Amino acid sequence: RIAKDVNDYKIIEGLFIYSANNQELITAQNYNEANLSTEIIEQDIIQLFQNNEMHQETMDMWFSRQVNKEFLLFRIVKIGNVYLGAWTDTRRLMTPLDSVDIAGKGRAVLTTENFEPMDDANFFKKNNISLNYERSVYNLTGDHDDYLVVGAKSIKGNFSLVTVILDEKVLEKLPYLQKVIWFISFGLLVILPILYIFLRR
Repeated sequence: RIAKDVNDYKIIEGLFIYSANNQELITAQNYNEANLSTEIIEQDIIQLFQNNEMHQETMDMWFSRQVNKEFLLFRIVKIGNVYLGAWTDTRRLMTPLDSVDIAGKGRAVLTTENFEPMDDANFFKKNNISLNYERSVYNLTGDHDDYLVVGAKSIKGNFSLVTVILDEKVLEKLPYLQKVIWFISFGLLVILPILYIFLRR
């Protein structure tokens, strides 16, 4: 069943069912070209449960997890002694933002709750960019305070969407900046909730 259902949710990479009683795992992956193999992800999911790494505060919410140096987002709900879950590659989740012009040298990235970038870490390290933002405040960061940082925390999980834009381009690209801010405010609300319907069926 989940092998068929997973094809209906293009934004996610896989679905799984885990039985706590039998310690059995069933998975279905959506993309043959996924960055991580199904076997690696299965091992991590089993470890997640066997090591009691699931916490009540992350249950039924999206949470980030680093698997073999790649960041994935997971969502898990419990029904009796069975866990239903989904995962997605953070790069795939950011695809809807690829068409937004953020002034050439800018970046849009998902971050962990500790403001660690889930992708393109070398860019932020090279430019000494801090992704720690204040809500509703424009922050300047970088070697010469030349990058503007705008961010918003997801209400669906323990991660944020952060955009950095080279400051000299801000006025020139103000219409695009407004688009980015709109996506930050509403984008994650559009991308993620459809899966909630499936997990609650």
